[in-house]
Amino acid sequence: MILPGHISGGYLATRAILYLVPIATSFSSTQIIILYIVGIIASEGPDFDLIKFFFEHKSIKLQKKDSHRKYISHTPIFWLVISFAIILIGYIFGNSFVSIIGLIILGGSWSHLIFDSLEYGIMWLWPFSHKFYSIHSVTEEDINEQKGTISYYWTFLTKYYIRRWTFYLEIIVTFIALLVFLDLL
Repeated sequence: MILPGHISGGYLATRAILYLVPIATSFSSTQIIILYIVGIIASEGPDFDLIKFFFEHKSIKLQKKDSHRKYISHTPIFWLVISFAIILIGYIFGNSFVSIIGLIILGGSWSHLIFDSLEYGIMWLWPFSHKFYSIHSVTEEDINEQKGTISYYWTFLTKYYIRRWTFYLEIIVTFIALLVFLDLL
């Protein structure tokens, strides 16, 4: 998935957590907004590895063999450890808001990982295995433009991505998130 699907997934995960956790009803409207912001940012968290890639290669132009999903930020255990640490800090200091932040980070980041597992896969069993697990594995398209360029992404979106079932799933998830946000669903 691309940005709209991940953001929508993070929003829906945050909404579900706030609905399922009874203590969330005691939070102020400012705290709730903060939690939604954290959830949406966490839903893009696994892609922060692109920043590391940029500093390592001094370019965003990926080569055909490159995959940003090989970095630790695209592993479930990374987000599980971070989230558990935040939940534990909240528990130690008796701050339920901080604990919920940890839970929201887990929900948002794992929504991203689940969506990435639909086609490209992630290393669900890292550090025990470097195998990428996906529901439907796709290969990288042979696009003439170099990865990381605007023309590459335009070609990818207009010629390849719109032909995939995940494109339509992304539209559905984004539409559902919009309906939930507007309290129409």
